[in-house]
Amino acid sequence: MAWTLRSSSRVRTHHVRVDGIRPLFPKERGGKRVDDRKVLRGIIPVMQKGRRWVDAPAAAGPHTTLDNRCRRW
Repeated sequence: MAWTLRSSSRVRTHHVRVDGIRPLFPKERGGKRVDDRKVLRGIIPVMQKGRRWVDAPAAAGPHTTLDNRCRRW
């Protein structure tokens, strides 16, 4: 299922109640996990602007993590 966000909408993950969406997060799969809020801060701009994963903010974590987490969500 594809989804998009309007480019004019501003989403800040610190305003999102993470506890409400935590059940939607994928289960841990082994290694050390990157913080879900950090990953969301990388996924949202990529989805809003139609960018490639490698163009995601570096502070959000490795681009492969963002791609994998987005696919699993």
